[in-house]
Amino acid sequence: MNAPRWLLAAALCLATEGKAPLFATKADAVQAIAAAAVRAKRENRRVLVEWGANWCSWCSMLQGLLETDPKVRRTVLYEYEVVRVDIGRFDRNVELAASYGVDFTRGIGIPYLSILDADGKLVANHDTYTLERKEIGKKGHDPEKVLDVLARNQAPYLAADAVLAAALASSVADGKRVLVWFAAPGSVECRKFEAWASSAEVAGILAKDFAPTKIDVERTLGGKELLKGLRKNEKKTLPWFAVLDAQGTPIATSEPEGGANVGFPSDPSEIAHVADMIRKAARTITDADVDAVGRSLAEFHEKPADDGPAPEPAPEPDPDPAPDPEKDG
Repeated sequence: MNAPRWLLAAALCLATEGKAPLFATKADAVQAIAAAAVRAKRENRRVLVEWGANWCSWCSMLQGLLETDPKVRRTVLYEYEVVRVDIGRFDRNVELAASYGVDFTRGIGIPYLSILDADGKLVANHDTYTLERKEIGKKGHDPEKVLDVLARNQAPYLAADAVLAAALASSVADGKRVLVWFAAPGSVECRKFEAWASSAEVAGILAKDFAPTKIDVERTLGGKELLKGLRKNEKKTLPWFAVLDAQGTPIATSEPEGGANVGFPSDPSEIAHVADMIRKAARTITDADVDAVGRSLAEFHEKPADDGPAPEPAPEPDPDPAPDPEKDG
């Protein structure tokens, strides 16, 4: 005989006691989804909205699957920007959910998934009840079923040469040069490089003369081949970056003359090489700007190490009482 859901929920609450809540009860969900859409557009990904609550045991089980199953975790990391939206006792963010076609007044259980494109438009809605394991004695969600939903609704891959061609055309029209970098989603160094390059100070300086363009070697068609045609050193280190002229020919690259790719620059000689790259290709960027970029690299490496994606803001503690078992799952 299967245990009642309220008992399963209570057991899971005991197992997860002391951990940070999954859902931020005071977060601005509209703003969070909008910010995720901006990131998704930049990375050619989709937004995965998980509607749920901290009292929901099945929400915790789904999160466990997303974090621990290798195939599911990789797909989420590579293809989605995840936003967890708290619905409280089905009395928070319900109007927002309804705007995406999710009507909780009709008895829909949680967690519930909405997949949005990079413009914030709905691609698909999917319950998670049908994604649960059906084997007797096994609780949780079936990895293959979850993976199927994610894979079917991910963004189509772009052609790397088309991405670069569009960037070159746009940069010429704006009187700039393309600063292209090649990266992979699973690379810690690539994520650090992107966090540094997208910081307000650095991005503002680089935007004066350059049009930043990223080529994902694992998620663009022909990305690896395009990289191979541009770089001199065959060592497969990433990120690799270059400033290109209007014809797409490198003016300066992250490979010092006779040296190896600097990747995400950390030591003084690597940082000096980046400064030289900017000076060589810049048109309006000043020496003071270049010095500021160099300082920002040095300061970035002085911060505590972060080997994973930037964490979400810590959620507020959930003030709600014990869960309603009829609404869980």
